[in-house]
Amino acid sequence: MSKPSIHQLLPSELDLNLFVWGDDPRPGDFLRLFRSTWGRLPPQIQTCILAQWRGSPLYRSIVDHQGVFAPVEISNTMKADCRRGAPGYAVALCHPVFKNLYYWTPHLYSLAEAQAERVIASELAHAWMLSFLTDLGELDLDGYAAGPERLLQVWGFPPDDGHTPTIRELMSGGARDPDLRFIWEQCGAARVGGQTGRRNDDRRAGRSRRAA
Repeated sequence: MSKPSIHQLLPSELDLNLFVWGDDPRPGDFLRLFRSTWGRLPPQIQTCILAQWRGSPLYRSIVDHQGVFAPVEISNTMKADCRRGAPGYAVALCHPVFKNLYYWTPHLYSLAEAQAERVIASELAHAWMLSFLTDLGELDLDGYAAGPERLLQVWGFPPDDGHTPTIRELMSGGARDPDLRFIWEQCGAARVGGQTGRRNDDRRAGRSRRAA
């Protein structure tokens, strides 16, 4: 596994970095996607999200100690705390307290570029929505889940194309085989790429019946 590294997240924000861990999740590719996505957000939304990150309970202590803060994290290795349970795994998250973002890059890199930017923008939308909460106990979970879809339309991002990455696409995107096996075991029939897996199983079953 590669040594964790940090990279400048946005050229104009010198105190904000991208934290990279895992086995080479191609940070250059992610930064290109992230910066392109960021540039499509309205300026007032950008300002609000930056204020959210700098207002994080961790920001001051980390900046005072290290000089930089990493509000965005990527990896091509699944994190244990990203498990959602059925129907599957989270491939992108916004922490409700710290507002930092996490992305599993094999999923992003298996999508069309416009869809990858949509996933990135969805978590940025969550970070913006959380800026209006003073008490997490007041969070409307239904509105929180549906909110990004409405915002993405306003911001000009395309609708979800419904594509479910296959194993081959995830591996091409940098997923590691042990991670995929674990995801398959945990997520069961509704796993990432499960529809493709079931179609393959159906085809194999059909060949077996014909052979019999």
